[in-house]
Amino acid sequence: AEFINFVANSYPQSQWRHVEALYLKLEALIRMARDAHTNQRDDAKQTTNAVIYVIQQMKTENPSLPEPISFLEADAHDYLGDFFSAEGSKNEAVGCYEKCRDIFKEVGYTIGVGQEESKIVHEKSKFEKERMIYNNPSMRQVVIQVRRGA
Repeated sequence: AEFINFVANSYPQSQWRHVEALYLKLEALIRMARDAHTNQRDDAKQTTNAVIYVIQQMKTENPSLPEPISFLEADAHDYLGDFFSAEGSKNEAVGCYEKCRDIFKEVGYTIGVGQEESKIVHEKSKFEKERMIYNNPSMRQVVIQVRRGA
């Protein structure tokens, strides 16, 4: 928080610097949050939302922002989708992945579009597969055998 405040006070007119500072904090939090306590994940989610909010403000003022800003925005939506996915919030995760995919489409980043499409399909199918497999006794037995290498 001190770093974010320092940047905000030192560069009050530069939204780009504010986004950079938030994104640096976000990357550090993402690394810690994957294996950390809930409060760090919550802080990472709040920072992710702050990145998205500041970029949306920048877009309001200038709809044709540089491409790196679009990549930061897409990454933020992707991170947020990962958090929702980990929490089991399928619809929210899919929505975030779709926003990320759409941003990648706008900038012509086809690899990113493909990655997000994969995440969307995986997220939509993940819970269906589990329900189908574990509600069917014969499928449950097949999965157990496959996991054991039989």
